[in-house]
Amino acid sequence: MSKSDITGLAYICCLDSTDDFIGRLITSDGNQYSIQGNLHQCSGQDHDDHNMDDDHHTCCYDDTTKSVNLSITRLDEESESDHFTIPRVMKSGRDNFSLTSSLVDFSTDQILVGEKADSFIDNYLSQELVGKDCIVCIGEMTLKHAPS
Repeated sequence: MSKSDITGLAYICCLDSTDDFIGRLITSDGNQYSIQGNLHQCSGQDHDDHNMDDDHHTCCYDDTTKSVNLSITRLDEESESDHFTIPRVMKSGRDNFSLTSSLVDFSTDQILVGEKADSFIDNYLSQELVGKDCIVCIGEMTLKHAPS
């Protein structure tokens, strides 16, 4: 399997009550990827096992910066190899957030709220999230050296 950059428009749905999120990355050639971010649970062992220059640890940040594990799944392929996880991605900001690591780059360019957010969520994500005051952050995302 070769590795290359994947770039496209990302739509990321966030609830105010959690640091986790789900979303969709759509590339210019129409490929779609499911995105899921879950708060990285940091332990003291993480500091001993990893190079601090490249890794992001939740315990080292203020309240608006977190470390998340980012799971990516290609939606039009059923192969197990089309799922990968990028650990310890730095999530900075609240509603208008960014994701940064040596393998991920995302910044919010636009935010959908209310009915506009619910319409997008209903069409592309989990209908269970409709009406739960979610926000949808939209922006260009690049996954560097991702499996392709």
